[in-house]
Amino acid sequence: MKKKLLRYLLILNFIFTLSIGLMSNKIAPIKHTMTATKYYAGDGCGMTMACGEKINKRRVETFKDKFVALSPDMYNNHGYNFHDTIYVESNNKLIKGRWIVKDKTSSRHKKHIDFLMTKNNSKSFGNGTVKIYIIGKYKDDKNKKKRK
Repeated sequence: MKKKLLRYLLILNFIFTLSIGLMSNKIAPIKHTMTATKYYAGDGCGMTMACGEKINKRRVETFKDKFVALSPDMYNNHGYNFHDTIYVESNNKLIKGRWIVKDKTSSRHKKHIDFLMTKNNSKSFGNGTVKIYIIGKYKDDKNKKKRK
């Protein structure tokens, strides 16, 4: 009798655990390994990003604005868009964390990320590889309402 009861409880536990797993909508984010470099505000790149916004050097200097440029293949093939919030995994504390996609690199780059910096705050930055994934998709609801 005890064995049947134990078996019955184990089966119920298994079904309950399985149903919770199926009901949760949490899907692990897709991580992309990227070649990481830096670029400077206004240094031959102009003061306007591909999304149309102007660069404020003071805000970049103090890391209030943390913007990146992605290679075109990341927009075309992997679902990234301007204004998406991404998370960067890196051993470098300077670039680890949340960044906002605001710019696009040259089309000759593939799986490439450029970090917008000033010359002063980029001294401890070293080129290398990082992993990125989307943590927030940009929703343009306010602008859509204004256009109607």
